[in-house]
Amino acid sequence: MTRFLVVCEGHGGCDYSIGCGVQVVEIKAESMTDAISRVIAAVGADEDHEKDRGDFSGTFDHGEMNSLVACTIYAISESKKIDLDAEAKRIERERVARHQRQTTQTERAEYERLAKKYGRTS
Repeated sequence: MTRFLVVCEGHGGCDYSIGCGVQVVEIKAESMTDAISRVIAAVGADEDHEKDRGDFSGTFDHGEMNSLVACTIYAISESKKIDLDAEAKRIERERVARHQRQTTQTERAEYERLAKKYGRTS
């Protein structure tokens, strides 16, 4: 089975948030055609038959399903979870090290300039 991301957009009554009225659901299907069929079946499911909504069960309430305007389906060929906290710490360590190198380089240049001006004492 292939994993798909289904990005659904609904009629919106809000204008205060980016992504308002947008929901993302991950589903598994045999093909893009199967994924499309699952989305259409979920939208057409009766309010009293929650289980007929398949992968969308518990995601949208019936009113939200009926107010959807469009869904875009993306096949997931590869995915990787990124530890953003660890990456932010790594980037900060690199920034600090770069700053320290630049400071040392600036101080070394100043030392050399003063040593030439006043003569070396060491």
